[in-house]
Amino acid sequence: MRKLFAFFIILSSSNVFAWGDIGHRVVGELAQKRLSPQAKQMIKDLIGRESLATASVWPDVMKSNKKFDHFRAWHYANLMSGKTYLESPLSKKGDIVRGILLFEDALRNKAATPKQKRIALRYLVHLVGDIHQPLHLGNKSDLGGNKIHIKWSQRNSNLHRVWDTDMIELQKLSYTEYTQELENFFKDNPIKMQQGTVLDWATESRSYFKKTYNFKQRKKYWEYNYVYAHKSFMNKRLYMGGIRLATLLNKIAAKENFSDDELKLRKKLNITKTNILFEINRCFD
Repeated sequence: MRKLFAFFIILSSSNVFAWGDIGHRVVGELAQKRLSPQAKQMIKDLIGRESLATASVWPDVMKSNKKFDHFRAWHYANLMSGKTYLESPLSKKGDIVRGILLFEDALRNKAATPKQKRIALRYLVHLVGDIHQPLHLGNKSDLGGNKIHIKWSQRNSNLHRVWDTDMIELQKLSYTEYTQELENFFKDNPIKMQQGTVLDWATESRSYFKKTYNFKQRKKYWEYNYVYAHKSFMNKRLYMGGIRLATLLNKIAAKENFSDDELKLRKKLNITKTNILFEINRCFD
C-alpha cells in the first residue's frame, strides 16, 4: 500500500490525472470538517494524516493500475433512457450504487484487514462525491454525456467533463477556497436535505439528468450562459455530497445499525459481507 500511495503522490503532483480533482477534494474537505471524534479516530487509524480531500482522488489515480480495473465500472451507473436505476438492467461489472454499499460494508466488517479498509475508505469518499454528479447516473446510449462532444472555451470537451471539471475550473479557485465559499454561502442560505439511502441519492441525481442537457452550443459565449444557469445547482450538489459523506462516516464509526430501507436495498441488490473483500483482495494477487 505504501508503494501505491507513493505512486499516487507522484502522479497527482504532476497533474496527469486532474480529472475532477477539485470537486472531489471539495466534497472531502466539507466532510472532514463535520466528522465526529469517533470518525476522526477511525480515519486516522486507517490513513494516518492523509485528509479526506487527498483520499478522495486516489481511486481515479488507481484507474491507471490494472489491478484495480475491476473497480472502473463502479464510478457510475449508465442507465436506460427514461429509466431509473432499479428499472434499468444492472451491469455485471458493478456500478456506483452497489459500490458505495459494498465499500461501506467493508469498513463495517470485523473480518476486513486494515489494508482492505484503507481501500474501502478511499473509494467510499470518492464514490459519494461521484453519485452527486448527475451524469454519473447518465444514459447508457451516450455514456453519461461522454459521447456528447462540445467545444468549451475553444477546446474539445464533452458534457460529462463539463460537469466533472470544466465548470469547476472556470471558477479559478483552489479546493480550499471553493470549500470556504460553499461554507459561507450555505451558512447564510441553509438547505433542507434528507440523508436517505444510496438509492435515494442516485434517484435524486437521475432526476436532474435532463437539466444538464439544456444548452445551445451555437450561441455565442454559451459556456458562460451554461455556468450561470447551473452554478448554484452544481454548488448545492457538491455541498450535499460533503454533508452526506460526513454523516455516513459518522454512522459507520458509531457502528449504527442499518435502517429498514437500507436493509431492504441490500437484500434487493444481493449485497453480502464477503463479496467486497474478495474484490479488494484481487488488488493484491
